[in-house]
This record gives sequence, C-alpha cells and structure tokens, in this order.
Amino acid sequence: MGNFVRNLVLMLHFCAPVSAVFDYSIVFVHLGKAIPPYVQIAIDQAREFNPQASMILLANQEALEKADACSDGARCIACESLVKSDDHEAFLAKTALDAHSRDGFWLYASERFLYLADLIAQHELHNVFHLEYDNMLYVDLQELLPIFQKQYPGIAATFDNDERCIPGFVYIRDSEVMNRLAKFFGDHAGDNLDDMHILAMFKNETSEAICDHLPIITKEYVDEYPLVSNFGHVASDRSNYFKNIDVFKSIFDAAALGQFLGGIDPRNGESAPGFINERCLFKPSLLKIEWIPDNQNRKIPYVVYPHARYRINNLHIHSKNLERFKSKEAP
Repeated sequence: MGNFVRNLVLMLHFCAPVSAVFDYSIVFVHLGKAIPPYVQIAIDQAREFNPQASMILLANQEALEKADACSDGARCIACESLVKSDDHEAFLAKTALDAHSRDGFWLYASERFLYLADLIAQHELHNVFHLEYDNMLYVDLQELLPIFQKQYPGIAATFDNDERCIPGFVYIRDSEVMNRLAKFFGDHAGDNLDDMHILAMFKNETSEAICDHLPIITKEYVDEYPLVSNFGHVASDRSNYFKNIDVFKSIFDAAALGQFLGGIDPRNGESAPGFINERCLFKPSLLKIEWIPDNQNRKIPYVVYPHARYRINNLHIHSKNLERFKSKEAP
C-alpha cells in the first residue's frame, strides 16, 4: 500500500502530459467508486507483452485512493484532473442513460469515451489502444502498429454485427477523430442508447476513414458459413468481419471467443464455458482454439479453421475470471 500511495501522489499531481515520446499508449478506464481486483491482472498481462508501451489507468480519484494495489507498469491518472470538454458537459446534461443501475454501469460505459477524448486531447496522445479491463492481451502492439497506422486513419474496433460494437479493444489514431466521436456521443445522449450501439451508429453514419472494422473471424470460416447470428443479425458485407486479416495474420475478440471459453458475467446469468453469444455473426463452437507457447514460454491462443491458424490478439473475459487466462499459466 505504501508504494501505491507514493506512486499515486506523483501520478495525480503531474506537471507534464503523458505526451508523444511513446509510439503508442494502452489505456484502461474505470469510472466508479472502487476498482475491481481483476483490473490488476489485465494490466499486468498487457505489460507482459508490451514492455515499452505507455500504459495508463484512468479512474476516479476516490477509486484510486481506495485501491490496494496498482501496477508499477501503469500510470494512474485521476479523471478529476482532466477538464471536461463542451461535448462531455453536453453528454452529461442530456444523457438518458440510467445512472443507478449496477452503480451507474451503463452511464459510465458511455462516459468513458468522453473521458478518453479529454485525456487524448489534454495529454497529446496518438495511437491509443483502449482496452476494457476484462480483456487479456496476447500481442506486442508495437509489432501491429504499422498496420494500424496504414490501414486505419481514424478508429478501429471490434464489431460483432452491423448494429453493435463490443468495444473491448479499440484503436484511436488521434484527438481529431476522438473529438468527432465525443461530439457524436453528446449529440445522441438523449437517445437512451448504450455505448455499443452508439459506436455502431457512428461507424454506419461516417466512413471507413473515420471508423472501421477489425477482423474478428477468419476468411476460411466465412467462405464456408453464412454470417448470421442466433438472433437473426445478418452481415451486410461479409468481408468487413475479416477485414485486413491478410496483413494482421491474426484476429481480435469481440467477446464471443472469451465468452465461449470462459462463460459470461455471472450477473447476467449462469456462467459456464460453451456460451454462444446470441448476437455474434459466427459460431465459436465450429472453431478450434489452441494454446501455443511462444519463445518466452508465454501461452498464446490461436484459432484454427479448418487448418489455417491465426493468433487471437485479445480475449474478452466476460466472466471476469482473468486469472485462468494468464499467459504464464495454463488456461
């Protein structure tokens, strides 16, 4: 606790922005009074693969002060240290989201993007990777950064159907595009739509240069099966869901893989491996998942179908049992 408090004092009372000496930043965001203990596991896992990255935990000051631990590899920044933009204030003034259900979960899920916009602008960040803190990362993002810079001039995210983004992994090029997203959240604050549907609306009402898909399934799967969810969602353009897989040589998880492997949040119902997300366009049960150690003996998940193998860059561990999916231990 002593080291954490000393670090916290330094981090909350910074003089200079995080700034652009780093090629990229990994940002976790928690809004609310208490930081869940598994956040530490997500941060440590991301640091395991990204030793040189600027890593930030953005959270309310009360939560940071009450935390028992904070990763030495992440800089803690209090939300209260940021100046809210006009779009952020407009969002708060107009939002119709429930501020009380699950301690404000749905409101905070959207407001984090307004705080992200404030952080990126005021700390002059670029090439930001925002991970939800129930995501486990299995790749050095420095290796993928040239692909993001070439293929995604705006925002890239994991969409599980045409109408919904599961923003467990989001790439943000710079403050210009993030400010556009913040304005969109502010403009639609009264619509009573969650962050997942607002992000999909933003993508559908702008262009690929502003917001685009990350690959969540392999082309080999799409060649054999239709992209149709159990709830009847149909892909308008099937190629969106394996976009740029030829250059990434890997895929990203929009929660369906993590839910299949680990189950769902127990608050949502019975949690057990084998869950099939009703809104996702593909069936994880038709895939083979392998765990293969790399040259540092870190276990990394791969999807195999039928014989083609692709690394899974992140797993969205919806069950919150992140310990089970650490690379240094068997899943």
